[in-house]
Amino acid sequence: MRTQLRRSKEVVITCLAALGFVLGGWVAAGLALRGVGDAPLILHFDDLQGVTAVGGWQGLAAIGALGIIVVALNLAIALELDARDRFLGKFVAALTLFFAVLLFMGFLAIMNVN
Repeated sequence: MRTQLRRSKEVVITCLAALGFVLGGWVAAGLALRGVGDAPLILHFDDLQGVTAVGGWQGLAAIGALGIIVVALNLAIALELDARDRFLGKFVAALTLFFAVLLFMGFLAIMNVN
């Protein structure tokens, strides 16, 4: 396992960056919204329909926890694919980073709306 991690440095670094985006957005949203108290949080806002999803801290925690789980699973998949085909492993790691950045932007949007 250790040699596979050394061989796949790009995949590991990319997935660690993705994990940083997920954790960073989650922690930033938690710190920014801690003063809200028990008030409901707007989790989704659409320009045409307005507020479409309202939730509490449980919803925010579920989004962050799911993001961490997905990054960890995608790291395992990317490492296995990288051992077989270098392109596919890096492709999965890059997609993981892309979706982590989107999740980070989602946390920023939740902070701005609330």
